[in-house]
Amino acid sequence: MPIKQISILFILIFSILTLNAYSYEDSKIRGEIAFGSFLFSPSGHHSLSGSNSGTNLGLESDMGMSDDNAFFGRAKLEPGAGMPGIYINASIFETKGSGKKTFTYGDLSFKDTSSYDSKITLEDYNLSFFYHIKSLTTATIGRVKLDIGGTIKWFEAKGTFSQSSVGTVSGSQSDYALAFYADLLIRPVERVELGIEWNGLSFTDASFSNITGRFSYQVMGPFFLSVGYTTKNFNMNKDGFNLDMDTKGAFLEGGYRF
Repeated sequence: MPIKQISILFILIFSILTLNAYSYEDSKIRGEIAFGSFLFSPSGHHSLSGSNSGTNLGLESDMGMSDDNAFFGRAKLEPGAGMPGIYINASIFETKGSGKKTFTYGDLSFKDTSSYDSKITLEDYNLSFFYHIKSLTTATIGRVKLDIGGTIKWFEAKGTFSQSSVGTVSGSQSDYALAFYADLLIRPVERVELGIEWNGLSFTDASFSNITGRFSYQVMGPFFLSVGYTTKNFNMNKDGFNLDMDTKGAFLEGGYRF
């Protein structure tokens, strides 16, 4: 679908949600803050072009990357009174590996005569605006809640290779992406919440997608613990820096709900 048509569709959906939000009066401010750790498995490929085209390298097969940990934080605020909700989340990924291969990265050529070290660092920041479908919440007596909106993502990626006989070379690039956002929450019983969060259908040069499943339990007062599973894809191809990276794995978080 052309970008212009997608943009019009995006604006139309958000306008309908705005009318839905103003169809009721609710001035109570709600929200939550959480921090956690994510055990992820990386896959995909990466390259950096210099004066010549760079070698397309597999994150697992060529760069030797395996399971690693990432830390994240998120905050969600619903001001009510017809105003859109705000959802902010950020994470930092860093994964390292090593291997032996003849390849070109940037303007340096690596040989398979000795091993090299590799590293990918990815900073990921998201700002989402959303409205929730009040009619669905009312029809289910508050047990089901659906938020729909859009996300602005900014991310910066850096790749580094080093070999004793060649030296160290790094490449980095930052970009942004726009996509749709949806979050479905189900509260089957008191203290328990099941959630599915989705980002996708990017309509910018850089793209991303994300699906997160979450089980939350309110342990005491406003405090809760969550476990879940998430998959993310980042795709950036800008000024010779190419990264197509998938991450997936389980996470654990703790937070405060108000």
